[in-house]
Amino acid sequence: SGKWQRIRQRGFFTVSVDPDNAPYSIRQEADPGIDVELARAVAKQLGLSARIHWINVRRETSLGKLLDGDCDVVMGLPVDPRLRNDDESTTGRILFTRPYYRTGYLVFVRKTGPKIAQIGKLTGEQTRRVGTQAGTLADFQLKQRGFRRKLFGTQQATLDGLAKRRIDFAYLWSNAAWFLRQPNNAGIEFIQPYRLEDWRNMAAAVERDDREFHDRLNRAFAELVRKGVVERLIKRYGLPYYPATMPAAKPPARPVGRRTGAVTGRGGLVLEDLLPLILFSTMLVEP
Repeated sequence: SGKWQRIRQRGFFTVSVDPDNAPYSIRQEADPGIDVELARAVAKQLGLSARIHWINVRRETSLGKLLDGDCDVVMGLPVDPRLRNDDESTTGRILFTRPYYRTGYLVFVRKTGPKIAQIGKLTGEQTRRVGTQAGTLADFQLKQRGFRRKLFGTQQATLDGLAKRRIDFAYLWSNAAWFLRQPNNAGIEFIQPYRLEDWRNMAAAVERDDREFHDRLNRAFAELVRKGVVERLIKRYGLPYYPATMPAAKPPARPVGRRTGAVTGRGGLVLEDLLPLILFSTMLVEP
């Protein structure tokens, strides 16, 4: 395609990323994040380089930059045809690459506290001892399962509640594992092995008409997965690795919002469409 030819001639493709979205993207030289390092690995596989454009998250999104034609690739998107850029549908406008890993919600526990095999195994009074971040897929899923969960404003606040024994189990998006590097979380771990119950395949995306570029990215991702590069990279940032489901296995259909960052406590998949349901909840959000 013309797009691929232009990329090949100039020798690089551009990637727009959030500068404060650890462990996915961090504006620093050492350990710049999973998405940044993986973009560079893909570029190397294609004989190119990756140019990172750090966006201003107060007024733009990575997906929005792609839709506006201001970047070539967006990394780390949940594979779902209902993905939206704020209120703008992406249906028919982007192509997902093959997914290169799978991720989802993990159970975090105190190292000296009770353990469970699956969050779905909890019943009765035990469901009162579960906490999660308000307004996320986990919040909605736990509510649908009848859990009398405790809600917190951020991932770190949820982990603090766990450490202070307000809850015994924290159900958080896997990027919360990044927080466990901090000294105040030294007494917390996530349960492994763990069969994900609420998960998404993760992939990159390009504009719909970039089919040749898309196909070349697919081959590059497949090779990086085969070589174990993706697995080693994700584990180096403290997250567990789950292979993507290929080609057609899907989790039950659920609304999808934006993946947001972890370091500032914005982690998880925020479900804007479900906020009215969540706001009607009788549960109080812990500070």
